[in-house]
Amino acid sequence: IGKKFYIGTNTRTAKAKNITRNNKVCFCIDVGIWHPIDGVMGTGKAKIIKDKQTKTKLAKHCSFFSEHWKNTDDPDYTLIEITPTEATTVTPQKTTHTNRSTDSMQPLSKSQWQKSLFPNLYKLSRDPE
Repeated sequence: IGKKFYIGTNTRTAKAKNITRNNKVCFCIDVGIWHPIDGVMGTGKAKIIKDKQTKTKLAKHCSFFSEHWKNTDDPDYTLIEITPTEATTVTPQKTTHTNRSTDSMQPLSKSQWQKSLFPNLYKLSRDPE
């Protein structure tokens, strides 16, 4: 938690447009298809990176950059920086939740994990109509 990661996206995507209006984000990075699945899900703050030097440096680490953009000056290239505030790692063996305010790592049950990541959805699924 507190470490940053970066996402390259097209400038016209809803993702890029939404971040300019609201920098609070949820993210999911996973490996695997349906089951078993390993990954990390979380929430954080995002910002659009406009610094050419940073965009160029990070583009060099993206093996598929040239498949999507002409160069780092391409107006369709947007670089997003995400700083996680909470994260949950998911493996077939264990789910662990980390909170930035405490930097503590705690194993979670499946229902605790669902409730922590999707509180509104969890509440709706539990409330009678």
